[in-house]
Amino acid sequence: MVLKGDAAEVIQADLFLKKEDRSAATANATGWGRILEAVNESGENVTIQFSAGKYYMDNTLKVPSNVTIEGETADPTQSQLVFIAPKQGITTEAANVANPKYIRNVTIRNMSIRYDIDPVIMSGHQYAFSLINLAGDYKDDSTSLAEPYERLDNIQIDNIIADGNEQANSIIYLGGVKSGSVKRSQIRNSNLQSGIAMEYCQTMQIEANVIENMGRTGIVMYRGNGGSGTKQISIMRNQIRDWMQRYGKQHFYAPANMEYSPEDRKSMVDGGIDSYGAGNNNIVIDSNTLISGEGSDRYNPSNIEINNIERKKKDQMALELPLQHQVEQDKDGKIIAGSIDADLQKNMTGYTAIRLSGAENAASHEQFCATR
Repeated sequence: MVLKGDAAEVIQADLFLKKEDRSAATANATGWGRILEAVNESGENVTIQFSAGKYYMDNTLKVPSNVTIEGETADPTQSQLVFIAPKQGITTEAANVANPKYIRNVTIRNMSIRYDIDPVIMSGHQYAFSLINLAGDYKDDSTSLAEPYERLDNIQIDNIIADGNEQANSIIYLGGVKSGSVKRSQIRNSNLQSGIAMEYCQTMQIEANVIENMGRTGIVMYRGNGGSGTKQISIMRNQIRDWMQRYGKQHFYAPANMEYSPEDRKSMVDGGIDSYGAGNNNIVIDSNTLISGEGSDRYNPSNIEINNIERKKKDQMALELPLQHQVEQDKDGKIIAGSIDADLQKNMTGYTAIRLSGAENAASHEQFCATR
């Protein structure tokens, strides 16, 4: 049903989409197009409301301006969007290469959004898509087109569960956003990249989120974020656990590293909260909790994978260690020969809680950082 209210028109997704049926994923993607037709006909602020249940999709959902996407209750586990194809999950026409649109006033709240792609299908694709991509078209550093841009405004993400299932490159990617926030959300299981990634965002509040099991960083400010005056990136009261879980292997075998011997390659130690590139300005980092590390008998999964590969090069019959391998130590705390390659352990993947490379006017207060 379509309801009119004082604040916004409400479109019930159930009128267009089928629940609890994975085989309906294609029909549901088509149904989303019909929902957008209703949105366009409305010409005003619209809420698209999902009732309790799982809605499977096999294509990207594009969101226009002046739209709220929400579950029907404040419990984000009740209403679930499940993407089963190796494509962006949610995006906008701001990323349209040929004809980008300026997108305003988008809210996503009270929902679970995740990938559940068949591993056989996934094996034929690179991990090059984000679960939620609210950005313009990405321009690599190597192009002359990599320069500040503004393409979206008033982007709000609140009380969602965003689960990349280790299939999303990054979970939430924000680019060219004038103002927005990500709050009170559970963000987990990226593949090779980050929980929240930002570039050219002017004013963003990243607050009270739980971010865990990240391939690379928990929160990364790539380039050109914040600015002068009231433009500010605020990262406050987040819990970030277990970053750098997969990217270390990628870095270890990257072409730029392969000219060195395994013992001499540079280690990878990106931060749980990370300023990566140039032009990040006016950053406030306050009251976050960051917990990760390798305990006395626990090694980073990337380190184990690298060790397995290098051990096999030396001895094809070498025992392959599981990712959660318990390292054996003698009474003096030294690693027992054969339990892991001691020659390599110092040159692999490590942890930095907060790294502020390329940042100016950055303030960090009252963080709790721990390794285990």
